[in-house]
Amino acid sequence: MSIAIGDGMVVGYHFKMFRKDNNELLGANGDDEPAFYLHGHANVPPGLEQGMAGKKAGDRFELEVAAEGAFGERQDVDPIVVPIEQFSGQGTVVVGASVVAEGPDGEEHVLFVTAVSDEEVSLDPNHPLAGVAMRFAIDVVSVREATADEKAHGHPHEGGAHGDGH
Repeated sequence: MSIAIGDGMVVGYHFKMFRKDNNELLGANGDDEPAFYLHGHANVPPGLEQGMAGKKAGDRFELEVAAEGAFGERQDVDPIVVPIEQFSGQGTVVVGASVVAEGPDGEEHVLFVTAVSDEEVSLDPNHPLAGVAMRFAIDVVSVREATADEKAHGHPHEGGAHGDGH
């Protein structure tokens, strides 16, 4: 009997991700190793998670997700420009990389590198795909109940997802 995807389930899946407007392939995980996520813990975009609910291992389907359910709508904000010295000791800073910064309130925020010069790095709170509607081609490979450890950590432990020591 197949288990349906729901909160607290670890899902293994293959995917291809396309821009909905022009069908450009933006990413895929190939057919060798599936990607894994813990359903109900915001490990994947919310629209993708909603579309996976109720599916079972062996299901293959396509799913269209509006921008707000994919990587969010674009916020109309100016990039934050910081001295490159703030990245010393962290290796090469490249456009498209994500960084975690602590705000004045102590809360962590993910920012994306949009430009790098010899003196400065420009950071944007918008994901590079913010404002883009997506289409996903999904092949559900496995569904199982998460362990208590996985639920406590908020992610599955397959596929190197626990590389932070958890």
